[in-house]
Amino acid sequence: MKLILLPGMDGTGELFSDLCHTLARESTPVIVRYPSDKKLSFYDLAELVQGDFPIDEKFVIIAESFSVPVAIICAAKNLVNLKALVLCAGFATSPIKGASRYIGYLLAPILLRLPLPGVMYKIWLIGRNTDSMLLSKVKNIVSSMRKNILIDRVNSVFNCDVIEEIGKIKIPILYIRAKNDRLISKSCYNEIKNASSNVELVEINGPHFILQKEPIKSAKIIMKFIENV
Repeated sequence: MKLILLPGMDGTGELFSDLCHTLARESTPVIVRYPSDKKLSFYDLAELVQGDFPIDEKFVIIAESFSVPVAIICAAKNLVNLKALVLCAGFATSPIKGASRYIGYLLAPILLRLPLPGVMYKIWLIGRNTDSMLLSKVKNIVSSMRKNILIDRVNSVFNCDVIEEIGKIKIPILYIRAKNDRLISKSCYNEIKNASSNVELVEINGPHFILQKEPIKSAKIIMKFIENV
């Protein structure tokens, strides 16, 4: 079965390398990459990625963080060969609520144009106990993004609401949650669970970038889920 991987906010898919290496032992992973120079909504991206879906082969979508709304939109169309959906550390509505979202609107265009210190990546994304190679890789990928695209994608998160699409999904859904995620709280999973009776939850100790910190453990969980579909 083919596995279609939708990337995080960077859109490159480069952070999937370790996960794909493990998944490739039992399946065929395909990484979708987003245009680096176009401002696209979640619905625009959902339309775009369908060009990478196999026409005559069964497949599963694996979406990380920023791409979870994209995957939800795609799955809501109930494509014939789509057999399951894996959502990791993601959301269906903006994970930032109330006054914090308003403050985010004001500060994001300013802060995102500045270089982030390594400690911020460790606190919010990859965890404090992270080797220098992963930290360097994440910093390089984020810093290579065009600032206007990064800001636009962050604003998309602030405005996200695809909760109604979840009720249309008929296939099984696996939600992988990082227990130490500082960006996406458990309430994001609860929203998705309340909108669908087809959701299974698995929690892993680790930070927001759980697929990067625990690629082997994540791959085993994903493959076990797919085998039971």
